[in-house]
Amino acid sequence: MNGKRITKRDTRSTAVIALLLLLLLGGCAPLGHLGGEKPRVSLKGISVVPSKNVMMPRFRIDLRFVNPNRTPLPLKGIFYTLKFADRQILSGASRELPTIAGYSEEDVSLFAGVDMVGGIKLMKQLLSGKISKFNYVLDAKIDTGRFSPALHLREEGEIIDVD
Repeated sequence: MNGKRITKRDTRSTAVIALLLLLLLGGCAPLGHLGGEKPRVSLKGISVVPSKNVMMPRFRIDLRFVNPNRTPLPLKGIFYTLKFADRQILSGASRELPTIAGYSEEDVSLFAGVDMVGGIKLMKQLLSGKISKFNYVLDAKIDTGRFSPALHLREEGEIIDVD
């Protein structure tokens, strides 16, 4: 040994330097939406898109993301479900998403497949004429990066005068 002793001060200095390096390497990602307002997502519309399989239609779900914070919101991935009248009808996932700049909003289109069992039950209910309105629930789990916790967003609403 060369005779150098390691003191508590040396250990603390090393720990502080390591922490600073982690923050520099990780950027401010862990601080992204922590302490700020929760980003919002709202359902803008749903439309049928052409599909090769008539029995399994595809839908485009148009969402609006709002980032109420000054830091950009990188959207790395999303898993979402859409329920009508308490029945899961659509679900999907995507990793082709934009980064929402701070204090801004952006429209995003996602594509989803239909849950045939839930869809058939809903169609049966609608065709029976027993309901003139029903609720919808959009649930989304959004990945904003490996150092940030996933965001869980929900929008609920009601559709009236179904004909």
